[in-house]
Amino acid sequence: MSDTPFDGFGKKALPFLKALGFHQSREWFKENRKLYDSELFMPLVALLASASERMAAADIPLRGERKTSMFRINRDIRFAKEKHPYNTRVSGVLTRTGTKKDVGGIYMHFEPGNCFLASGLWFPPGPQLKAMRE
Repeated sequence: MSDTPFDGFGKKALPFLKALGFHQSREWFKENRKLYDSELFMPLVALLASASERMAAADIPLRGERKTSMFRINRDIRFAKEKHPYNTRVSGVLTRTGTKKDVGGIYMHFEPGNCFLASGLWFPPGPQLKAMRE
């Protein structure tokens, strides 16, 4: 059993992401970091742990890890035209290896007005793609 059960995201989670979309400054994020950690980050960690446990109990080989399955709140803006430093979503994956580098799995996306789960394959290798098409 995980250390912290998943009880949902906090009531301030989606409003925080909406405000982050408006502010997009390091200073604002630093001032509100505790809110991000308590309302979004830790609940997502608990969700991945809880989902991993349930998948294992059902003998489904999908799992998520805190360090390798969550996407960062910071955006990589090196080559982007749009230079806002923060994502306005939190997301993670459940995969066979427990990492984002795996080809298939379940993707979880939480954003104001756009929360969803998706499953499938992301750029499968040529032989695997050919086998599926045949």
